[in-house]
Amino acid sequence: MDEIVNLFKNENGYYKRRLQFNVILIFVVIFFLFSKIFNPNTSTIIILIFALFISNMFVKSTNNTNNDVNEKIFYKLQSLQEKMFDYINNQIKLKKKKNTKEDLDKIYKANILDSLYIDSNLIDFLYSVITLYDYNPDEFYLLLKGVNNILKLRKEIEDYLPNVPQNIAEMLETAIKLKVNCLNNFQNFIYTIPKINKMNKYLNESITELAILLNNSITTIHNYNKDYIKKNGINNMTKFIEINKTKPFDQFSNYAIVPTQNSFKLIDLYV
Repeated sequence: MDEIVNLFKNENGYYKRRLQFNVILIFVVIFFLFSKIFNPNTSTIIILIFALFISNMFVKSTNNTNNDVNEKIFYKLQSLQEKMFDYINNQIKLKKKKNTKEDLDKIYKANILDSLYIDSNLIDFLYSVITLYDYNPDEFYLLLKGVNNILKLRKEIEDYLPNVPQNIAEMLETAIKLKVNCLNNFQNFIYTIPKINKMNKYLNESITELAILLNNSITTIHNYNKDYIKKNGINNMTKFIEINKTKPFDQFSNYAIVPTQNSFKLIDLYV
C-alpha cells in the first residue's frame, strides 16, 4: 500500500488533492459495492483490504501514466532546445567570428528555453511543428525565443505571488507585443514552405492553435494585472490594457528578457 501512503503523506497541491479525492471516492464505492455483493458473513476486514488494494493499484497506474507523459514532455523540450543550439552553432559558423569561451557561454545561456517548461501544451505544439525549422531556421528560432519570453514574464510574475510586481502593466504590454511577433514569425513560414494546399491549410490551422495557446498565458497575465489594480486602486499611473487590440510589430525583437528583483529589462542577445 506504499502508493496510497505516499500520496497522503507528501505535500499537497492541486494535483495531489484531486488524486486524493478520486482515491477516497474509489475506495468508498468499492467498499460499499462489495459489501452488497459478497455474502453478509464475509469479513469486513477482507473487503477493506480488497478496496485498499484496488485503490493502491489505481494510484500506481495514475503515477506511471503521469511519469510517461512527463518523460515525453521532457524529450520534446530537449528536442526544441537542440534546435535552438543548432541555430546558434550555424550562426557562429556563418559569422566566422572568434569568440572566447566566456562569450560562447553567454550566448548559449541566453538561448536556453528556461521557462517553456511551465506550459506543456505549448511544448507539445512547438514540437509538432518542429519540421518547420528546416524551411526557415531564422523564423523558428525567433518563434521559440518569443514563446519562451512570454512564459518567462508569466513565470516571473507567478514567482512573486501572492504579491504582484509593480510593473505588471508594462510586463503585460511586452507579453502582448511578443505574442504578435510570434504569430507573425509563424505566418512568415508561408514564404518558404512548399506551395501546396495541404501545407497552406496546415499552416493556417497551426497558427490558429498557436494564437489560442499564447492567449492562455496573456489572459493569465492580464488577470494578474486586474488583480493588482483591484488591490491597489486606480490612480494617474494606472494602465488599462486591451489584450486583443492589434499592435505594430518588429519581427526581429523577440527580446531576451532579464528579470530583476522588482522589475525587468529587455536586451538583444542574438548571436
